[in-house]
Amino acid sequence: MAIIRKLLKTTAYGTLGAAAGWVLWTRNSKFVPVSTDNPILESAAYKRNNPNRNSGLHDLCVRKVPLSKIRLELLDAEEKGQPKLVEAFCAGVWTGIGEFDTSQLGGSRKRGDGRNCARSSGS
Repeated sequence: MAIIRKLLKTTAYGTLGAAAGWVLWTRNSKFVPVSTDNPILESAAYKRNNPNRNSGLHDLCVRKVPLSKIRLELLDAEEKGQPKLVEAFCAGVWTGIGEFDTSQLGGSRKRGDGRNCARSSGS
């Protein structure tokens, strides 16, 4: 009986901790719905991957960043047509909490040259 009680307490504390972490992580973010006439939903890639126009759950997470927190060289590069601001944003997402080991999920492994390959490839 003590094991079950300990398991329930651990589960409750873990759930509470995860919920509190989510609230703290997204406290400066705002989730807004995407309208059905959004250009993303009309793109060729979206239509190719969703030919039956199935409905889905769509929302955007918006976070305002003060201009004082954006490096000036990124803004200057954007004015010249270079996507440095977008690249810095993506680098921040995929090198932080957004990155995880996809080889465990996708069943792939690394080759000697650093690229991923499927397990069934035999190399």
